[in-house]
Amino acid sequence: MKPIILFFLLSTVAYSQNNPNTLLGYPDSAGFIINRPQYVISYCGELNSARWASWFVDKNSYGKVGRTQNNFLIDTALPPNYTTVRHADYTNSGYDRGHLVRSEDRTKTVEDNRATFFLTNAIPQYPNLNRGI
Repeated sequence: MKPIILFFLLSTVAYSQNNPNTLLGYPDSAGFIINRPQYVISYCGELNSARWASWFVDKNSYGKVGRTQNNFLIDTALPPNYTTVRHADYTNSGYDRGHLVRSEDRTKTVEDNRATFFLTNAIPQYPNLNRGI
């Protein structure tokens, strides 16, 4: 048991040096990993949705950049055999495009904020859950 724990810790440390968003590692059921400086997402092609997201937030994550756009973008990081979710797929569906990694947590640069508007970073949410507090 100890060698497995030690291996896990070493692999977590090695991986976290490349991206602070995975400082604690990532689940075994990683899926298709989209690794960005702003966050890491595991995407499930069968569900057309993220399984999980990991991001690091501190005072340096924030700046003066406001919301950079309203439309979510198709994520070209996905393999070509994945079904592409489009912004219009949510229109009149009764669901909001809910951010996993919040736009408000990535306001340091325009690039950071735009990275939150990929559809791989959105999940269907009831409007009452997604809007407001």
